[in-house]
Amino acid sequence: MRKIIVFFFLLNLFNCARVESSHENGEKQIANQMLSGASPTPQSLPALTSLKPVKAEVRLSGRQREILDAALPLQVREILEGAETVQILAEELNIPQDETGLRTFRPTRTASVVSEAEKEAILEALYTEASSGEGAASCYEPHHGIKAAYKGQVVEIEICYTCAQFNVKSEFGKFQGTILREGRKSESLLNGIIQERGNQLN
Repeated sequence: MRKIIVFFFLLNLFNCARVESSHENGEKQIANQMLSGASPTPQSLPALTSLKPVKAEVRLSGRQREILDAALPLQVREILEGAETVQILAEELNIPQDETGLRTFRPTRTASVVSEAEKEAILEALYTEASSGEGAASCYEPHHGIKAAYKGQVVEIEICYTCAQFNVKSEFGKFQGTILREGRKSESLLNGIIQERGNQLN
């Protein structure tokens, strides 16, 4: 009887290790696809944490709503809120500009959003800060990214907290906006997730 119990205990440990390894490999595959310039569809993405839709509620003035709608249109927000998978990406190395003089976002770490509460907190902070209407500096050196996938649609957001601006890529088009200059909750949330469970990329 003791041998049987030990056997099932070891089998359970083995299966847990396989699941964790698959999860980490999935995160790296997504980020490496971004590095190659590809925009993978959810069908090509590995199975990560499957999130349920959330409703990000923020109180905004009419002017703030206009600013948010221009930078993060409703169709983009629907994907972000409905996303089954959300990846946080970060670049922790200073990579020089390319030959065109433009700054390219090349993530070095990635982590998954693992709960609906976490996704909702990130989006509420992002919506609030993206509706501030504050001006941006001219540097644009993005070190943070968000990639969300929902029903065959993908939204990618690059954020430069240094110059307080961000760029959005989606099948609905490309958009850009500015973000709050000081006291940014979204920056703290993204950094916390990366520090807690970020995987290093090659």
